[in-house]
Amino acid sequence: MKMKLEKILRLSAFTLLCTSSIMAAVGENMTAGLGLSYGNSVQEQTWMDNYEASNLENGPLLGVGLGTNFVLSNTGTSTSILDIRNVYYNEAKTNTFGIGFNYKMKGSSAENGFYAAIDYTKYDDMNFYQAALGHETNLMGYQSNLNFYIPISDDDNTYDIQFGSTMVGLYGVDWTLTKNIGMVDLGASLGYHWNDDIKDNITSLSLGGEYTFSKNLLTTGAVYQYREGLDSEKRGFKAYVKMPFHTAFKGMTSSGGADMYKPIKRILGSVIQAKELACTTAGTESYAYRGISGCVSSNPFNDDGATFTGNAGAFFKKAFGLNSKNGLSNNASGVAGKKVAGTQTFGAGLNLLND
Repeated sequence: MKMKLEKILRLSAFTLLCTSSIMAAVGENMTAGLGLSYGNSVQEQTWMDNYEASNLENGPLLGVGLGTNFVLSNTGTSTSILDIRNVYYNEAKTNTFGIGFNYKMKGSSAENGFYAAIDYTKYDDMNFYQAALGHETNLMGYQSNLNFYIPISDDDNTYDIQFGSTMVGLYGVDWTLTKNIGMVDLGASLGYHWNDDIKDNITSLSLGGEYTFSKNLLTTGAVYQYREGLDSEKRGFKAYVKMPFHTAFKGMTSSGGADMYKPIKRILGSVIQAKELACTTAGTESYAYRGISGCVSSNPFNDDGATFTGNAGAFFKKAFGLNSKNGLSNNASGVAGKKVAGTQTFGAGLNLLND
């Protein structure tokens, strides 16, 4: 725990040091700010569903972020931006860091932009990397954002417990359409995340809005989300606030061509899921819950994990002496004595029949 905290502090300190150094050297061409988010969007829900150390349920999770937006060049026809972001979620011990390059073209009637980024996600003790590519268009008060996410991690991200889940990063695409009305942005977003190794691909629909105060550029917003493909929760939300503490080109970002100097809207860090098990017992299917995976006959999210930690956990602990921090032996968490009917398969073909 101490080593993990030290790593997180080092990464956050490095991000702050880089931001401070850039501000000192080229402060007149950049913005930097702090942000807070609170919610259980698709990304955060996948973290909570699979987090082994504690039962986060549906959260919500609190994220604390730092962002830096450095203008590399600014001409009459285009703008180039270096975008650096870092968000930390203490409850899930998850740190996300991304660095991207935005190229935005100015036109008489429309503005177009492209970007490429690399993200790193430290989730518990696991490492995930992804590439993000995107395009944006601003036309007549409407903004369109199209993003693609490509996992590039090859780490063995398996929980080191009995029947521990193997986690994978997901491919993704999302499209957001936003309408600007004064200082208000109203929008809708469609998202799709997939991987051949998981049980169900994830589809999401989000509706939300944000308001930016003209005096200090503080932005506050909220999003409601409906999704299919998660075994846990079909609905989610996110509320957030962002406050710039350094805005050298405030005149440009407070009106007129503001969108030319804003980072592209996208998911920072990986959306993850557990690999699907090959279930051979009739009436069972693969589920992942709090870091363990098994083939069971009912959804563990519907009974607070009794499917995984009830009679089966007691049986394994007694017969084989298993001892995992959270997982099959966690019968002390209010689920002891709950009887789970049907045949259960844990890991690779290990079955238990409850009568």
